[in-house]
Amino acid sequence: MSDKIRVQNKVVGHIEGDTFYKQVEASRHFLRRPPAIAFDVSTLDDAEKKGAKHVCVTDRETWKVYHARMDTVRDKGFAFNRGYGDQIALPLTEWSPSRVNIRQAELFSWEEIDSALGEDWREREHADPPGDPKIDDE
Repeated sequence: MSDKIRVQNKVVGHIEGDTFYKQVEASRHFLRRPPAIAFDVSTLDDAEKKGAKHVCVTDRETWKVYHARMDTVRDKGFAFNRGYGDQIALPLTEWSPSRVNIRQAELFSWEEIDSALGEDWREREHADPPGDPKIDDE
């Protein structure tokens, strides 16, 4: 069984372990209103059939990484179809910058985490780091 995830024979991601990985360009593929990351429903179905329990999306423009549990995408996402087939989008506020934060959320409620880290911790985690994000070849 292939670890690649396809839409109409085009590879859009792959499975490693229990995670569905996808790379996109945010300026072209993230929703603007509301700000969210969307998936073809078929890709989530295929990823789950292949054992994915998490989703990891990398923005190729900024190299920011977004993590979510598959059940969070299903439970907190919203369904829509804007002419490209049935999709589910998860608002950016529901994504975590690392799987560690997701594991913390499994142990503690989001309210407890927000209280401990401050209400804006998710926005701070997604903020651009200081300096040039590119690594120089020294």
